[in-house]
Amino acid sequence: MARESLDIRDDDAAAGGEAVSGGFKYSKEEVKEQRKATLEFLKRVGKSLFTGKDLVSVSMPVTLFEPRSFLERVTDVWSFAPHYLRLANETGDKVERFKLIMAMAIASLRQTVIARKPFNPILGETFEASFEDGAQIFAEQTSHHPPVSHYEVDGPNGDYHIDGYAAWSASLKGPNSLKGHQTGPINIRLRDGTEYTYNLPYLVLQGIMVGTRVLQYEGVMKFRDISNNLECDLAFNPDKAGGFFKSLFSRKKRAPADTISGECKRGEETLFEVQGSWLSHLECNGKRYWTIDEVKKSTPTLVDNPLPSDCRYREDLIALKSGDQKTAQKAKEDMENKQRFERKLRKEHSKKMKKQNK
Repeated sequence: MARESLDIRDDDAAAGGEAVSGGFKYSKEEVKEQRKATLEFLKRVGKSLFTGKDLVSVSMPVTLFEPRSFLERVTDVWSFAPHYLRLANETGDKVERFKLIMAMAIASLRQTVIARKPFNPILGETFEASFEDGAQIFAEQTSHHPPVSHYEVDGPNGDYHIDGYAAWSASLKGPNSLKGHQTGPINIRLRDGTEYTYNLPYLVLQGIMVGTRVLQYEGVMKFRDISNNLECDLAFNPDKAGGFFKSLFSRKKRAPADTISGECKRGEETLFEVQGSWLSHLECNGKRYWTIDEVKKSTPTLVDNPLPSDCRYREDLIALKSGDQKTAQKAKEDMENKQRFERKLRKEHSKKMKKQNK
């Protein structure tokens, strides 16, 4: 099915949806509510942000946050794992499995277009949950500076295993746009031991202060079937990428920015082409593997009696969830100050130990 025939774009500027030129467009209501807080924040932090400083290390007002830790939000990337990994285990076709892995990854990107940012986890913070298929989810903040989260998902009866780490960075690209990237490999192992790995593209958020706010993914997702020597470099916004990727879309009219394209290869042999949009669908040689709203996503269920370090016990999250922004802001600042103090102590102790070991 051609991209234009989906008819999913929303031209009403007041509604959230797919921007006509490509990317995800946020609703006016969402944007208006945040811009006042964003302006006050930019006034407070001054010009330092426009030098490329990492926004992750900058304290922001809770009015810009959703009541979730990044440890919980990172699970959005696996929203379709139970569905597609079950299908992958059911087929013995190596190429078909690879297509399903890519469909799982692309489908989940549509779940990440959330207007508000998550809370930065503190060192040692954890998160535990489960999917409806019985998969157990574990995540922990393993580094404070730079911020790094490690995670693993154990599928039911050893059907699949997902692990990796996520290091998030973000910086302003001038006063009206932002670039962010979750780096770190996402590794998957199926029941028979077949192993895959892939990375996430980076995002660009335009219209922070003026104009329509649109989120676009750009760059290249590198998919690898380590066990069977299959690989696919999937380009986002291939017209912008140019070169080989642009040639896959030989059309007179420029493709929407959310277009994706690539080729799957085994060595020098091309096995199939991949085309679609991260907002709506994915096709391999014209066969549809994902269409938005046709596959049910999985939402993690919180486990009973998690570790005391679980993010659900954070006072700032609890307060924000109840609508008490003032208490949430105070709790967030207290937690950040404590973390800075503990980091200082660790640094001093490390210097002391190095001197003793000389």
